[in-house]
Amino acid sequence: MSASDIAGKYMANPPHRVIFKIFTSFGLFKLPFAPLLPTAPLRYAELMLDEKDFQRKADAAFEDLKKRLLLLGDEYGFDVEGEAGKLEVLFEEPEEVKFVVSPNTPVREIWISALSTSFKLGWNAPRNSFVLEKTGEDLQAVMSRVISQQLGSQVTL
Repeated sequence: MSASDIAGKYMANPPHRVIFKIFTSFGLFKLPFAPLLPTAPLRYAELMLDEKDFQRKADAAFEDLKKRLLLLGDEYGFDVEGEAGKLEVLFEEPEEVKFVVSPNTPVREIWISALSTSFKLGWNAPRNSFVLEKTGEDLQAVMSRVISQQLGSQVTL
């Protein structure tokens, strides 16, 4: 199949024409990758939670996380503050540090800023939780890990 045959096949469908032009104008894809273009945007839209569903799941995850952190904060000597849809974990020892956990509604993720790193957790329906795709850790596991690293001792939420 020639490059013009591939282009003709995938350019005949108007919604993909715009995507193809955008990707090729930036040099991101060459013609052999054209068959991948039609399905990628559709898969993403199908998997994304609607805003209300995301907010409900994020609120439940935040409430559960806040309760767990408040219990551990007393034991390990850190403070937890929650307002305006975000949580802050404040450490005074060994040095003054703040971790921030917040929802990012437009992309339907929970973001954690900790240890000079940003962790972005998306909803995983089979696990019924927010998960860091790179490691497979859920929200509690990521927070357990970063708090443990900060304190220098094992902490489990």
